[in-house]
Amino acid sequence: MKQHILSHIAARNAPPGRYGDGAGLWLHKRERARGKWVLRYFLKGRRREMGLGPWPDVSIADARAAARKHATYPDSGCNWGCICQIGAICSAFARLRD
Repeated sequence: MKQHILSHIAARNAPPGRYGDGAGLWLHKRERARGKWVLRYFLKGRRREMGLGPWPDVSIADARAAARKHATYPDSGCNWGCICQIGAICSAFARLRD
């Protein structure tokens, strides 16, 4: 499987659409100057997508690092959407408690 297919210049000059960088990392461009990074993975036989941040605010290198970090966890059976929501709830309770 090819990895690191996109470059900064190719991403900047690409028209709106979906562009794969390899290893499940995708750039979804809504407009020529805006888009979002998405990590595609399978969990219990179903395809899932996890947002990694807006492009170009999140660079290609940062998106690749985040994809590498998160790519090892989806196979563990965890639902990352729920974990992120639980983390947000816990941090909100911590702020209220303080």
